[in-house]
Amino acid sequence: MSKLNFSKVKILVVGDLILDKYYHGSVSRISPEAPVPVILKQYEKTVPGGAGNVANNIKKLGAAVSLVGIAGNDPNGWLLSSLLKEEGIETNMITGGNPTVTKTRIIGEHQQICRLDVEKDKPPSEEEKKQLSEILETMIPRHDLVVISDYDKGLINTETSAYIIKESKKHNKQVIIDPKKKNWNLYSGAHLLTPNLKEFNEICHRLQLNEAELVSSGQVIREKYNLDNLLITLSDKGMMLITEKEDFHIKTVKKEVFDVSGAGDTVIATLAACLSCDLDIKRAVEIANIAAGIVVGKFGTAPITLVELQNAVLSFKI
Repeated sequence: MSKLNFSKVKILVVGDLILDKYYHGSVSRISPEAPVPVILKQYEKTVPGGAGNVANNIKKLGAAVSLVGIAGNDPNGWLLSSLLKEEGIETNMITGGNPTVTKTRIIGEHQQICRLDVEKDKPPSEEEKKQLSEILETMIPRHDLVVISDYDKGLINTETSAYIIKESKKHNKQVIIDPKKKNWNLYSGAHLLTPNLKEFNEICHRLQLNEAELVSSGQVIREKYNLDNLLITLSDKGMMLITEKEDFHIKTVKKEVFDVSGAGDTVIATLAACLSCDLDIKRAVEIANIAAGIVVGKFGTAPITLVELQNAVLSFKI
């Protein structure tokens, strides 16, 4: 096959901005103060998470990407803005009233010991929503495809999701969504929804469907929420793609699993890049499945690169 080339596409990512911090260290003793390990810090790493990681994956694949989200007027927000700028990601960051969502992980001997989260769930103000709609009205027509990266941190609500999908359809832009909300009415009308198996099972229970019947239950869900396509990610079992007329089980690409965090971001980023290049959806899913197999072999929030993906695609000869 010809080499993958995403240099002529431009993708818009809208979603929850998160700052991911990692403190790595060694463990040699238990604390005398409590039965917990003492971590001797060796190094730290700070990277964009959430929608920022999706955008970073797209950028590393060689596509142009713009990012829209809300962060706090605080040091973590300023740091996140700086990190995104360093990656060359065009960012439209609205300053909100909540602190910047931050996840701090303590890693001892390659094992996550604990995670400290900073966030508040106060919904966006009317001014923030006004700024968001004005940005989206300008940005959506300028891009080939729109990704909604929903981490259930407040940005993606019924009003915002409906507006993005409506505006995108008006300009003939596909919308693909990584869902986190329990209410899937928010995602009605999307081109592609990418729940993991846990999220799929939860919606099946709410709709009183048999989660074991992936295809038949998936078709009911796809039709109920007016989705063009439904992609269920199945961890080590691969992926199930359900379209209007067909269904495909794409088996997993066997890799040593080191860390699954961020794999969903890599999947939706790769899908966005492939679909923007007019690859058919089955092939896009096959390539995204290979991308997921690469990224789970990395520790922490880490994007895939175009060279890594290209080499893997060639080796699997898909």
